[in-house]
Amino acid sequence: MRPEVTEQGMEDAQVGSVAEACLSRGSDRSRSWTEARSAAPISLVAISTANSAGSASAAHAERVNAAAELLAADVPVAAAARGLAERFGVSTRQARRYAEQAAGSGRVPVPEARVVFTVKLPASLADRVRERARQTGVTISALVAQALTEFLAPRRGKRPPG
Repeated sequence: MRPEVTEQGMEDAQVGSVAEACLSRGSDRSRSWTEARSAAPISLVAISTANSAGSASAAHAERVNAAAELLAADVPVAAAARGLAERFGVSTRQARRYAEQAAGSGRVPVPEARVVFTVKLPASLADRVRERARQTGVTISALVAQALTEFLAPRRGKRPPG
């Protein structure tokens, strides 16, 4: 599903392509991609959908953990693989990989679901966030999640800011 872009242009685009927002604005079609990107508010977004990598990670963890439970109950790897294949609708070969991973490392943590969280930031701050993410080789979402986690962590002996 593509975001709706209204007459007001980029500021109304919830999540989506700055290029699409730029192209939808009649008078600003001559603006370059770079100009449009730097003028647009940054969207801090982590999306959870059935096809996202986060969902795939959660499904993988669920399957490895199911295999770990079977193996902990002394079910042989081959039998566990057949049961996992039937339960999760995967091939026996893939199910055996889950069982082998569980046999080697045990249970794995299930990643927390992600949600869309959009904020408007001053353009200069958005530029700094983009630049830091580029320099460190992480996504904007990962960078902001780390920064917010550190900022919101309880502080011993200190009053919280604000």
